Amino acid sequence: TAAEGGARSGDPNAMWLRGAESLRSGDAADGEKWLRRALDARAGHEGAMFALGLLYEYGRSAGGLSKEAQAAEAVSLYRRAAAAGHADAAYHLALCLLYGRGVQQSMPEAAGLLQRAAGEGHGAAAFWLGTVLMQGRGGVEVDYDRSRALFEQAAASGDKRVVEQARRAAAD
Repeated sequence: TAAEGGARSGDPNAMWLRGAESLRSGDAADGEKWLRRALDARAGHEGAMFALGLLYEYGRSAGGLSKEAQAAEAVSLYRRAAAAGHADAAYHLALCLLYGRGVQQSMPEAAGLLQRAAGEGHGAAAFWLGTVLMQGRGGVEVDYDRSRALFEQAAASGDKRVVEQARRAAAD
């Protein structure tokens, strides 16, 4: 493939694409290898950080790390990618913070990350932020009006993962 040729020539974007292709085909070890190479070639490659974060979050690393160590590595990678402006990384980091996966649970920090991702049009982030605001746990104040608006935003996003849940929540 073109990604394979570019990856072998040292192009970080091609390495990232090659890694993503390997992950999609089920070869986690090869995907991890190419994503790590993309990070080595360009230290701030947001796409590679995010994809590696997913690999670690779901415990699919070939590196022999424990599930807990993989979760902590996922959080580290998501933080770096989110700091560079990657909305999906901010969303996944927020979920880790909501559930305490690989990091101490923090509702306020999670809400801030969800707000940022929702502000960039991330439908699932809008849904989860609406849920957090509706429940008002962990130092986050209840805000039913904002919650309803976020559910409506999520429903309008077209994100099939959340549209039906958001429509039901907005109607309640």
